[in-house]
Amino acid sequence: MEMNLVYNIVWKFWENNKDLEYEDMLSVAFVVYCEALKNYDSKRNTKKTTLACVYMKRAISDWIRKEREQRNLFVPLVDEEENEYEIPVPFVPPISELLEEMGQEAKVICKMILETPLEFAGLPPKICKGKIYKKLRSEGWSWKKIWDSFKEIKGVLNET
Repeated sequence: MEMNLVYNIVWKFWENNKDLEYEDMLSVAFVVYCEALKNYDSKRNTKKTTLACVYMKRAISDWIRKEREQRNLFVPLVDEEENEYEIPVPFVPPISELLEEMGQEAKVICKMILETPLEFAGLPPKICKGKIYKKLRSEGWSWKKIWDSFKEIKGVLNET
C-alpha cells in the first residue's frame, strides 16, 4: 500500500480546508484507495497509483463539498448577468476576535472590506488587493504602510 501517496494527496486538500477534520479526510482517502486497488485492471495500461490518485481526488472533493453543504458554508452570489452561484466560505473565528489582534492600519483595511463586501465577493485575491491598494494610495497611504498592513492581516488569518 502506498501510504505516502495517500498522505500526500490528503495533505494537499487539507491545506486549503483546515476547518475540516484531517482524520476524516484521511479515512475517506484510505477507503477509496482500497476500492481503487480492487477495481484495478492491469490490461488498461495504467499504473495502480494513477488510478488511485484519480479515485482519491474525486472522492475527497465530493466529501469536502458534502461537508460544506452540511455546514451551510456556502454563500449565494449573483453576478452582473443575473447568474446565481455559490462560493465556499472557510471557517473563520468571529471578526471581533481577529480585529483585536490587529493594528490600527490593518483594522482600517478590514473595515473597508466589511463595509462593501459585495465589491470584493467572488473576485480573485489579486484583484481585491489591487482595489484596496488603489483606494489607500488615493488616501495618501505609503506603499510600505499598505504592505505592512497586508502582512499583518495575513499573519493573523494564518494563525486561525
